[in-house]
Amino acid sequence: MLAAVGWSWLAEALDAHGAAYAEMSGTVTSVSTESFGGMSDEEGTAQIEVRASRTPVAKDEDQPLDVGPHVEAWAELLCTAAGLPPVPEGVTAIPSRRGQRGS
Repeated sequence: MLAAVGWSWLAEALDAHGAAYAEMSGTVTSVSTESFGGMSDEEGTAQIEVRASRTPVAKDEDQPLDVGPHVEAWAELLCTAAGLPPVPEGVTAIPSRRGQRGS
């Protein structure tokens, strides 16, 4: 079921960002590990790998292709898979200054 959830995260992110596309296909690989016997004190783990392909299309034939929504959707998928909570509607995240140099 984890694989289907991973795929739905991608579809929902694309729809949420208004990313128009055609011919979406791909795979989601899920791996779960559970320890037994002498290793039973180790926690189980779960991992997913999403591989997806699609053809971005312009929303209107008269408009140029805008890939921005596709990049935003993919970033949202990565955040969701990493376990980061979504930012509520109307809330703006304060950008991190970590790693920035200069005055």
